[in-house]
Amino acid sequence: MNPSKLTELRKQLKSRIPKFRRQNLGLKKRLKPVWRRPRGVQSKLRLKKKSRGYLVSIGYKLPEAVRGMIDEGLVPVRIANLSKLEELDNKSHCVLLDGRLGLKKKLLIMEAALKKGFKILNYKDPEGYVKQKREELEAKKKETKEKKEKKKPTKKTIDEKLEKSIEDKKKLEKFEKDKVLTKRQ
Repeated sequence: MNPSKLTELRKQLKSRIPKFRRQNLGLKKRLKPVWRRPRGVQSKLRLKKKSRGYLVSIGYKLPEAVRGMIDEGLVPVRIANLSKLEELDNKSHCVLLDGRLGLKKKLLIMEAALKKGFKILNYKDPEGYVKQKREELEAKKKETKEKKEKKKPTKKTIDEKLEKSIEDKKKLEKFEKDKVLTKRQ
């Protein structure tokens, strides 16, 4: 079926579905508006009395063709690696990047998804995000390179360390000799 027809069908069917509210929601302040099934013996909502709200039932389920779609008619798919991205089609799927991904892998997947024309749902501006993070990575690489260059020992510092170690050895030997000579009996 055509994706535009599917989205129209989805909107039409969604508009028929009522808002399912927990019973006694307006009577008690502490109750949150999330759905909880009524279990009371005399519950009017459980007994499906008029004007008591709507009970969740299988009749409100959307058809399989439109189930799980977002407003544009795309099915969101969670991506954790590049191989899963290659299996998808950009006309019928959109991408949700897994939250457990590291920065490098996330950037690789985002770039590949943008090249193929996928919509990325997790980020408002994926192109800007990729650009910003790439710049940060480059700056971090330069910084670590500079630190390594500063830490590299030069010939002068090595010679100084050798001289200090030789002086320390001489001092230790002298201390040992003095210790032996001044030993009490």
